[in-house]
Amino acid sequence: MVGEDYKVSSQYTFRVPLRDAANPTVLQSGKSPSVIIYKPDGTLEASPPTPAELGSSGIYSFAYTFPATAGAYTFVVSATGLVPVPWTVQVRSNSRTDLAAAATALTSATWTDAKAGYIDAAVSGRAAPADILATPANKLAVDVSGRVTVGANADKVSYSLVPDQSGVTVGAANALGTQAKADVKTQAASALTDYGAAKPADILVTPATDKIHGSLLDAAVSSRSTLAAADVWGYANRALTSFGTLAGDVWGYVTRTVTGGSVTSAGSVDALGTQAKADVRGQADAALTAYDGATGADVTTAVAPLATSAALTTAVQPLATASGLTSAVQPLATAAALTTHDGKLDAVKAKTDNLPAQPAASGDAMTLTTNERSAVADAVLDEPVQSATATADSLRAAAKAAWAQGFGKWSLSGTVLHLYGPDGTTVVRQFNIDSAETPTERVPA
Repeated sequence: MVGEDYKVSSQYTFRVPLRDAANPTVLQSGKSPSVIIYKPDGTLEASPPTPAELGSSGIYSFAYTFPATAGAYTFVVSATGLVPVPWTVQVRSNSRTDLAAAATALTSATWTDAKAGYIDAAVSGRAAPADILATPANKLAVDVSGRVTVGANADKVSYSLVPDQSGVTVGAANALGTQAKADVKTQAASALTDYGAAKPADILVTPATDKIHGSLLDAAVSSRSTLAAADVWGYANRALTSFGTLAGDVWGYVTRTVTGGSVTSAGSVDALGTQAKADVRGQADAALTAYDGATGADVTTAVAPLATSAALTTAVQPLATASGLTSAVQPLATAAALTTHDGKLDAVKAKTDNLPAQPAASGDAMTLTTNERSAVADAVLDEPVQSATATADSLRAAAKAAWAQGFGKWSLSGTVLHLYGPDGTTVVRQFNIDSAETPTERVPA
């Protein structure tokens, strides 16, 4: 099976023994295995065959037709509780049989002395070794047995080069190397000479005054200002001028010491802070003092005039006049307003008219007329059985079961009897019977 020669677009039969996973020595019969087939591109066969058992042998067989794609096909046959069986076969476009059929056998008729490219003459008719290794001079010298004589060839001298290199000797080659070395040294010396590196004479002015070249410092430092650093800082007012960005650079530092004027130390800064604090507090106290808040007397003065009898009379009296009352009530006495209220009163009266002259107290027995009793009875008897909720052994449950027993659908499933409601789908009662064929007793489930 695995050793066969497989060809594309051809069908082959495979047989696989399946063994118990717990005891691999035992073949398993009566199983339903499946086969997974991986194609050369790694995809799965969409419609794999179903293996069938050969009798009860535990060996399962299936047939599979390879697609038109050559390459490696991997099969995995497995079933629950069994050892999976994987294997891989190589499928080719042409089988060995196809190649053999296409080959042409060589016969005596096709293998002739005159066949182009074949040996078409006897070896004995070719040149002998003595003819190849013989004179003229400069060929390899051999002894009588045809072997090369080392002594006669190892001392060969005066070899010449090909025509376009004639006259070149080892001496000439050495001379070329010497000349190349001299040329390189000359070029290096010339490059160093051209490099104009600064010399002391280029830095110091001649003659021997030894002053700094150009317009730089051209006088002794001792001939300049005699002020010391303390003398400079001793001035009360100083300004940084004509120094480019020096002032900006100084203020660019995160930490600076402020000097000049009366601020000459950290103590001076603290004194300024103390004075600023006192000034702020003084200003705040002055502002609070200037604020004249309202007192109790101020409130009394403002409210007392409003609480007098005269003030109240002035505020209320206009509302208690005939004209004031008319203005308030007149809008409610229009025909439209009275009609609206009339309708509401009629609705209230219609409700109260239904009350008896002496209404019953809470808990009193209700006295119904004959028609009322008949209506209640009809409502109870006409209640749909399907919509009624039947629980336990209530009368409603009995009515529902009676309807199901007398009119409804029933079904027997094994030894379970189901009774259905009017809709034919809702089970209203269920019983267990003692026999499905000849029942003699049923018991509520």
